[in-house]
Amino acid sequence: MANTKTELRHHYRQTRKALSPTEQSQHKKSLTQLLLSENIFQPSQRVAFYWPSDGEISTLSLLSHCLAQRIQCYLPCLDTEQKGLQFGLCDNKTTLFPNRYGIPEPVTEQFVPLDQLDCMLIPLVAFDSAGNRLGMGGGFYDYTLNQATEKKPLLIGLAHACQSATTLPIEPWDFPLDAIATEKRIVWFHKRLSKRQAS
Repeated sequence: MANTKTELRHHYRQTRKALSPTEQSQHKKSLTQLLLSENIFQPSQRVAFYWPSDGEISTLSLLSHCLAQRIQCYLPCLDTEQKGLQFGLCDNKTTLFPNRYGIPEPVTEQFVPLDQLDCMLIPLVAFDSAGNRLGMGGGFYDYTLNQATEKKPLLIGLAHACQSATTLPIEPWDFPLDAIATEKRIVWFHKRLSKRQAS
């Protein structure tokens, strides 16, 4: 079995890309229903999504739902001057343009400070039962979140259930997730409860 981050990344990228279009569609629908059932999103909130690529579980149905509910939605944009991300406003009128990785980004001058985001949905390559996340290797989310000097948003990693690993190697700069959500369930970590559980 794969052990290094490079080996793990290759294994789980291949695993998720092997899912059929039907499985991808079913997983997207189930994930959307699970997250909406948790009452995480409110009309006054600002939520960061991601545009799915490389077999990542899709957030696009959830994005459409939140836009219809007048929730302020944002998508990540590569920061050209640094290694991190900025989060640009995305609505039904937003023009999208592919970045250097071919991932659509909003063409906008309206970026939200990290400490003003209420929730961030984060893609990942693999996750383990402790809530550790393995990303694509670019370090964009790690860098961005470790630069935050104020409060961080609620951090929810999204993945297909087949991306679950027994354990993952972690580094000092890896940030803890508040939850992992797949098409099968949501698991909360670090004693931070969902709004449904806390109400």
